[in-house]
Amino acid sequence: MAADKLPAIPARTDALPLFGRIVSGAMVGASVCGRRQRVACVLTGAAGALVAAYALTAGRRVAARRRIPNADAGTFEDVLALVAGLWLMRRV
Repeated sequence: MAADKLPAIPARTDALPLFGRIVSGAMVGASVCGRRQRVACVLTGAAGALVAAYALTAGRRVAARRRIPNADAGTFEDVLALVAGLWLMRRV
């Protein structure tokens, strides 16, 4: 989580980082599903990662326009991701 705040890290919507997020989301989807629903879960995980990458990038832009410090916006984003992940895991 800390590395994501460094200026040398590429944007999450650049091709390679976005591909990594999509693959990671697909793997998580596959790991939390039963065999019968695996394809749907893989696609859902991949789509969730894609949507989250763009939505959270938009959120960071809003935070920057409102002059919210990057570290504060990043911390909020990390907490939001953890809470959302825990909430979703309880429903699987």
